[in-house]
Amino acid sequence: MLPALHIRQDHVVPSLRTDWTGVSAELLNTTDGRAYDFRFNGPALYLCFGLSGRRKDSVVNVDGEKATRFIEIANHFHIIPAGARFEGFSVPATAQRFVQIYLDPRSGVLHPDLDLTEIAPRLAATDANLMATARKFEAAVTAPRPLGRLYGETLGCALAIELLQWQRGQQVRQRATRGGLSPHQYNRVTGFIRSHLHEEIGLVQLARLADLTPWHFCRAFKQSTGMTPHRWVTALRIERAKELLADQRFSITDVALAVGFAGSTQFARSFRIGTGLSPTAWRQQRL
Repeated sequence: MLPALHIRQDHVVPSLRTDWTGVSAELLNTTDGRAYDFRFNGPALYLCFGLSGRRKDSVVNVDGEKATRFIEIANHFHIIPAGARFEGFSVPATAQRFVQIYLDPRSGVLHPDLDLTEIAPRLAATDANLMATARKFEAAVTAPRPLGRLYGETLGCALAIELLQWQRGQQVRQRATRGGLSPHQYNRVTGFIRSHLHEEIGLVQLARLADLTPWHFCRAFKQSTGMTPHRWVTALRIERAKELLADQRFSITDVALAVGFAGSTQFARSFRIGTGLSPTAWRQQRL
């Protein structure tokens, strides 16, 4: 678990938090007008995205430099590099909602050429694409069931790339993996996935099988399959679930666990998205 933003007052605490490899996200809500102050100084890159709300007053600064005062919260965000000292205070005018994200460059999830040490601090910035990705983190944290390592790690890679693209103002230039996975890499990765569908599968784990960094692996896998690793694994789980649902000896929960879902609720949601039917309805149609 990565270090989190420290808030001195007990009436403001994160309501939800999810940790993946090298990536953490937490939801922070305030519901009254009492002031609070905060600070962060940790080994991870810290990002705070404002989702909704307004302040009467707020002042923030990084490493003791000139303070920034701002009122609007929605669609504004802070970027704090690893090791920088971030601190400030807030006096809410309305209920506030934030999603806070921590990216650890030491984790091995991010591509080594994605040098997050070049990220400069920014306060009260705006960008539609980064806010859209922050909303995906919000959805992941608030999901009824955990979305799994593969989803969180992939989303962390995407955020790091988008952040560098935004800061540089141009396409991130990386050494591209041409032509997707080789036949050997493809067979090794997909064979592993098929034989471990009942387990949690991580992005770093799959990338190592292909002897690629996670960033290169995501690009190469999508070139080869037309899908992200997470979508491909989910689609394969749904197809395997269909085979098991045809056997009346297995309950819906049995099927869910056998193909790697945390439980029947998460399974039913993914199955409906993939097929348009609930697992029970799909089984009944084929009796």
